[in-house]
Amino acid sequence: MRLDNDFLYIEPSDYIPNKKISGHTFVALCGLDPYKKQGDALLEMHRFIKPEVDPKWLKRGNVAEQIVQKVYSRDNQIVTYDAKEIKYDNFPENEFFGGIIDIEIPGRTLIEVKSKSLNKKEAIINNPPQSEVYQAALYAYLRGYEYYTMEWIFFDDVTENEIFNDQKITTLKHVERYTRVYFVDKNDIEQKMNIALNFVKAFKMRHPIPLKFFSEDVIKMIQKRIAKNA
Repeated sequence: MRLDNDFLYIEPSDYIPNKKISGHTFVALCGLDPYKKQGDALLEMHRFIKPEVDPKWLKRGNVAEQIVQKVYSRDNQIVTYDAKEIKYDNFPENEFFGGIIDIEIPGRTLIEVKSKSLNKKEAIINNPPQSEVYQAALYAYLRGYEYYTMEWIFFDDVTENEIFNDQKITTLKHVERYTRVYFVDKNDIEQKMNIALNFVKAFKMRHPIPLKFFSEDVIKMIQKRIAKNA
């Protein structure tokens, strides 16, 4: 790859693996992720750069899913998925889009679980993150459901630190939950899927990408990669 005149060029010698658009990539390509730009998502998706995820967020997310599973399993037959067993994709029949469902009530709906710090509760209730809502909307659309459920689990400081430090959780009584049901707007989702897919198709055709679609941090990563391979 090379940088020239405010564009990133993918060279013929640059290998582009075939990758499906997951929920996280989908929302970024649609411009709905406030922390990741479209170009960043393209390079991550096709393994040109590697995203850094702090393990503590994964730990907290796992606990949140366990909490929600217990709630729904009382009155429903729920299904969860082992990522490796399903090869990290609940939608093998779809050529372009994929991803992993958090929790499913087969034939009825799916549940997307997000973990947050307790001090974010009011903000999320007043303005749910569209990047998270649309990730679930994509999976519900691909599964053919008419609606889906978002579950936000909010952790107090003490419980968070216990999780982050791999300590035994002393109590969950300070952990709070917010549930919201959304209907799938098929026309809206299909329009956004087309936007995401057009970005990927242009990338695979090696069209130059304007640098405005990249964050400053990713541009620095590109520059380092180019310098390393020079």
